Amino acid sequence: MAKGSTKKERNVKKGLSEEESRYRGLFEYSPISLWEEDFTALKSFFDDLQKKGVKDFRKYFEGHPEAVEKCAGIVNVIDVNKRTLDLYKAKSKKELLLGLPKVFGEESFPVFREEIIALAEGKTTFESEAVNKTLKGDRIGIRLSLAVAPGYEGTLFKVFVSILDITKRKRAEAALNRRLKVEETITGVSSRFVNVTDMDTAITATLADMGTLSGASRSYLFKLRDEQRMMDNTHEWCSKGVESQKENLQGLPSDMLPWWMSKLMKQELIHITDVSELPKEAAAEREILEEQDIKSLLVLPVLVGGELSGFLGFDNVEDIGEWSEENVTLLRVGAEIIGNALERQRSEEALRESEQRIRLLFDCAPVGILTSDKTGTILAVNPAILKILGSPSAEATKAINLLTFPPLVDAGVSADFRQCLDTGEITVSEHPYTTAWGKKIHLRYHLSPIKDEDGTVARVLAVVEDFTALKEAQDALRTSEELFRAIFDRSAVGIARMHLDGRIFETNLALQRFFGYSGDELRGKLVFDLSHPEDMLKDYALLKEMVDGKRDHYQIEKRFFKKNGSEVRGNLNASMMHDPTGKPEFIVAVVEDITERKNAK
Repeated sequence: MAKGSTKKERNVKKGLSEEESRYRGLFEYSPISLWEEDFTALKSFFDDLQKKGVKDFRKYFEGHPEAVEKCAGIVNVIDVNKRTLDLYKAKSKKELLLGLPKVFGEESFPVFREEIIALAEGKTTFESEAVNKTLKGDRIGIRLSLAVAPGYEGTLFKVFVSILDITKRKRAEAALNRRLKVEETITGVSSRFVNVTDMDTAITATLADMGTLSGASRSYLFKLRDEQRMMDNTHEWCSKGVESQKENLQGLPSDMLPWWMSKLMKQELIHITDVSELPKEAAAEREILEEQDIKSLLVLPVLVGGELSGFLGFDNVEDIGEWSEENVTLLRVGAEIIGNALERQRSEEALRESEQRIRLLFDCAPVGILTSDKTGTILAVNPAILKILGSPSAEATKAINLLTFPPLVDAGVSADFRQCLDTGEITVSEHPYTTAWGKKIHLRYHLSPIKDEDGTVARVLAVVEDFTALKEAQDALRTSEELFRAIFDRSAVGIARMHLDGRIFETNLALQRFFGYSGDELRGKLVFDLSHPEDMLKDYALLKEMVDGKRDHYQIEKRFFKKNGSEVRGNLNASMMHDPTGKPEFIVAVVEDITERKNAK
């Protein structure tokens, strides 16, 4: 009986041994990091705190960081598996255990504090994400899961911890967040320049946004002037602790940076990863940059109207190294936005100058000009109309109502004004008329309706001449038209007139020779059909902006195809032509053949 019992015991022991071996294998070769830990010392520490009257463990541990450090030192790691050694790049368990202070550094401290708070409050499970380091110092993202083994809740003698490597996921999330941040920055920069009232502030804020996101130490804008011979640092942003250079970089000759400027003139990006390794031809640039302690930098051309107007620079005074493709894209977009804003500013300044010229034209025009509201009340008159009418003053002229003054009614002038107001159409007419001051004249006038946003005629603009002045103007106009026709037909550069969709309806001989087509063959063709595919989209975008009223002209250097399939290059200048009401009517395109010049290069 005893003999049989001994055999049974041996079988039980053998089964237990096999089961233990199986579970040991599962532990040791698990694909995730597994830890077996003994927290009995921690449990005793928690019990002692409770005896001392500590009830709010969160408040206690958040207020006593030294207690958290003490807890970290009394955790007993019983065992770890092979995956743990691989994850933390340890050669042995002993090496890992000795290096735990390095593995669980300052970045892990907040998570460990939450872990011991959970255990102190009686929880038996805990999960969180943290950042650890390998023994070689590499940062890794982890997902930590802790569970107290059943039956050990009162002692915390057996606690199991699994650690999942989520480094790739965290990097992907960081990359996505950065991409979103880049897109957000670009959107913010773009919106900043919509209806901008303070261009300088907008540019400086944009330099700050792009400099901060790209990790630059300093970002800046230089503007070229005096036909690109001089340059000034007009705007600047510096990160904390970086010294401003703006005041020292005013009125500089462009040729002090020959290598730099040659690249910018070609509209090339300058990407310097290490200033100390600049080529010999950039010796002047290297000396200047090293004087400012610049280690690496990125410089992008700023184009206004297709021409180099300045450049954006992004310096790093701390480290050498390449600027990421993402940063290059961000900064390139920023340079384009600032360039477009400067171009718009230049256009607005030109518009203001135009308005001043219009005011000057109004006051000094040799023809009479007046405006009236829809009741016939005269709102404004220029000096010429006072002279035409023989009026003693603007006030005396404004006292006359265009719709009810009897001499104007009798002459048929009032009816023309009424027709313009009622129909909203341009009215051109002429009538003999004796003014209120006894002057007999033969009026010829051009009445243009001025409409509100809802399309209602609110005012009338009248351009008034006497017969003699009109004849002179007509003769001058006829001469001008003949001159334009002569220029169009005999010009050495190609000229085309196009519909708003880019469809050609008239060309001169020079353009026909440029493309190798006859005038009839060109008529009806889209200008994009003649374009090189790589240049077509940019040309189409500029044309659309002009049709949409965002610009009145543009210039672009592009490639075309002749009828025989050969490639030619042209400098295209396109301008919008308007009808008398200001409505876009057609486009005039002038094409200069630069093929030989480009081939010579």
